[in-house]
Amino acid sequence: MFERVKDMIGDSACHVLQIQYRMNACVMEPSSTEIYGGQLVADPSVADHVLSDLPHVRQSPDTIRPLVFIDTSGAGMAESAVEVELAELANCRRIFEAAKTKFNRGEAELVVKHV
Repeated sequence: MFERVKDMIGDSACHVLQIQYRMNACVMEPSSTEIYGGQLVADPSVADHVLSDLPHVRQSPDTIRPLVFIDTSGAGMAESAVEVELAELANCRRIFEAAKTKFNRGEAELVVKHV
């Protein structure tokens, strides 16, 4: 999404984030590497945070780890693409651009059931 905005507006719309305060470092690391060239770091207040650290969340295999992976290969959960309209507000006028976004309804339903 940010790349689309950057392509539409240019570099003036972008500022490189260096410290993030929302997620565990393991969750953040792929985007830091792939998007931010390794510049993004997790603040110590969240770097090792897991769900079981939250009030009223029991410890379980799913809540003591920062990531849980479920193998869906061979489960018939095909990825889909859909045309969407992106609205951009630049110079006080709306510009619409058609773009393709990907989703996987089967995987989303599996996540909801698992949670």
